[in-house]
Amino acid sequence: MVDHSVKLRWQNPLNFAAKIAANYRDESWFFLYSALNDKVPNSLSYIALFNEEKLICDDFIDAEKIIKNSDQRWFGYFSYEVGNDFEKLPETAKSFVNLPKIWLNKFAVILEFDHDKKSLNAFFSDKKKLEKALKWKEKESADQNLSIKNLGSNFSDQSYLEAISDI
Repeated sequence: MVDHSVKLRWQNPLNFAAKIAANYRDESWFFLYSALNDKVPNSLSYIALFNEEKLICDDFIDAEKIIKNSDQRWFGYFSYEVGNDFEKLPETAKSFVNLPKIWLNKFAVILEFDHDKKSLNAFFSDKKKLEKALKWKEKESADQNLSIKNLGSNFSDQSYLEAISDI
């Protein structure tokens, strides 16, 4: 349960995320960046670390019960198909990507970046985990540029061009 909070010195969330990415390779973490346009008011970005609980299901009502009974923030996604739980939508082609309709995670450390106020708040349930995240922030990453490895596609160049042409 994230029940403690502390204000931290402002950091650019992209720089913070790059340092965490360079030092946090063993577990999943979450980064929501919402300040791509500085003219958007009330822009908040989040970094969430140290997964405490996962909620993976295909039933919105089950997910809603769990989320409503929690005072914490959950990060993840609701697929387009969740809309069918509320109204009859046109059927879509069966996706070749086999993912659950709902995938949410609850984390021990949540960093909230307020771009307008240039403030950074940390919400945490375990002070040692917060200290670990802040220690990573202080480390310089060996490579300041994030690199992408093993990038692939399920399209050949030709099939991609054909798909675009069909659209």
